[in-house]
Amino acid sequence: MNFVTYGPFELDEWSPEGIDALYEKFEAKQKGLKFSVGVYIVGCIENGVLKPWYVGKSDKNMGGRVFKHFNAFLEDLYKKNGNLQFFLIPHITKQGRLKKSSKNGYRKAIDRLEFALIGSCLGCNPKLLNKQEVTFHSNMKVPGYWNSPSTEHDSSAKALAKMLRTKS
Repeated sequence: MNFVTYGPFELDEWSPEGIDALYEKFEAKQKGLKFSVGVYIVGCIENGVLKPWYVGKSDKNMGGRVFKHFNAFLEDLYKKNGNLQFFLIPHITKQGRLKKSSKNGYRKAIDRLEFALIGSCLGCNPKLLNKQEVTFHSNMKVPGYWNSPSTEHDSSAKALAKMLRTKS
C-alpha cells in the first residue's frame, strides 16, 4: 500500500477559472494526478501557519472529488483567509504509477489513511470540518497517547507518552 504526496497547490481565485487553474497545477506536477485515487487535505494559512481544515478521499478521481468541495464551507474559508492549499496523496502501484481506481481492496487502504490523517489533522486544528470521524477521534481518550492531559497521567501513561513522543 503505497502513497505519494503532492502539494501544496494554492487556489489563486474562487471562480471556475480558478478551479481550472488549480487542476492545471495538479497536472503540471504529475500527469494524471487529477484522475488518481487517494486522500487529500484542504488547508489554509492563518497567522502565517498552514492549518488543515478538511481531509477527504476519492476512490474514483481526486480532481472530481475536490471539485465537489467547492461549496459554502470552503468558500467561507477562502473568503476569510484569502487562500486555500491542497495536498493530494494518491495511491500508487508498486511500480510507482498513479492508481486510477480503487478495485481489489485498495479502498480499504484509502479509508485507513483518511482515518489516520483526520486524527493527525485534528491534533493540528480542533475545528477540522470533517464530521463523523472527528467525533470518533474527539471522544477517544487514551492516557499517554490521545486526548488526555499530562496532568492526568499515571506512571504507565507517562512511560507510554515518552516512548511514543506524544504531548498527550
